Amino acid sequence: MAPFKLSEYHVPAPLPMLRFAVVADLHNRDGEAVADAILLAGVDAVLVVGDLFEAPPRKRRLAWEEAKKFLYKLRRLPVFYSRGNHDYTLTDEIRAFLDENKITLLDDTYVLFRGLMLGGLCSAQYKKGKKPNTAFLEEFAKEGEFKVLLCHHPEYYRKHIRHLPIHLTIAGHAHGGQWRIGRQGLFSPGQGPLPRYTGGLYDGRRLLVSRGLKISRPIPRIGNPRELMLLSVGDVYEK
Repeated sequence: MAPFKLSEYHVPAPLPMLRFAVVADLHNRDGEAVADAILLAGVDAVLVVGDLFEAPPRKRRLAWEEAKKFLYKLRRLPVFYSRGNHDYTLTDEIRAFLDENKITLLDDTYVLFRGLMLGGLCSAQYKKGKKPNTAFLEEFAKEGEFKVLLCHHPEYYRKHIRHLPIHLTIAGHAHGGQWRIGRQGLFSPGQGPLPRYTGGLYDGRRLLVSRGLKISRPIPRIGNPRELMLLSVGDVYEK
């Protein structure tokens, strides 16, 4: 398997420091190796930002064996999971596994975790007009705590999220722009050529985009290694 890098980011917040692993676009590959790296990192919780596995209607058949190994290895950590376009379909078997292993599914819902409000906006790839649940976003934005939104699609940010008082949105989906020249990716699903949001922090640390863990075939990633993010959120940070 292609190696992945650990990238560290910090977002200030008025609460004691929390440390998260951010996992995007695993696509049912290399699950145990990614889980092992997370366990070594000593995080407080894991944030899964979509495309954890492959399922219909995006793919003809369900493929989630590596994703299952990944989640099982992390069963002693709090795991918060928001769906993308590839893992849009959850079978009864998958839902039962999530329940049994205490994985918190954030499907246009939110929960309070150690003073932080965590929400998840589900992909709208297969909805009429491909419009996300804006009623949920409005409701979530009214919460008083520091708010972190898991949203697989960074292209939703400017139109649906940026104007709301949501402190941090975490996304994936762009795969780093596939080929990168410096900070510029060349193409992203949902954004097209020369996409705006492909990796790192944007808009005054209000949007964080993971380059993801997808192993791309037949078109390789160039200048764009796979990425596991470590995110610190809180009021004290020392590199």
